[in-house]
Amino acid sequence: MSWSVIEAWLRSLGLHHYTQSFIDNGYDDLDVCRQIGEPDLDAIGVTTVEDRCAVLEAVSELQQSVTSAGAGVTSSVTPVYFTLENPDTTQSSGCRLSTLVSERLTDDAVTLSEPPYYSQVIVVKCSHCVHARMLCTHC
Repeated sequence: MSWSVIEAWLRSLGLHHYTQSFIDNGYDDLDVCRQIGEPDLDAIGVTTVEDRCAVLEAVSELQQSVTSAGAGVTSSVTPVYFTLENPDTTQSSGCRLSTLVSERLTDDAVTLSEPPYYSQVIVVKCSHCVHARMLCTHC
């Protein structure tokens, strides 16, 4: 597993500033982190009581997920850690999505205005309909 999993795990605990210390001390995998105890926290450099408690509680949760899976529970439980990034405030999400789709279509040489992606649709609007519809039930 890569160190980014450890960073994401620590970030979820609000302790991402310890990432390099964890990696430097060989805690580069969640399986290894399941074995962390008090002496390991000293070696890693986790000194504050709050941080130590947070790490030990998270380690306990990791251990429980393995115990639950090994105790005959039909579905194994694997914690998944991820972080949500703040969206770029310079572009709206719709504009960003449009840009991403446009770039992907260009990269894949897809032209939506040509067959097989293009088909002509005739929109019918009658006096009975408030909105234009493809098929009018009143006509």
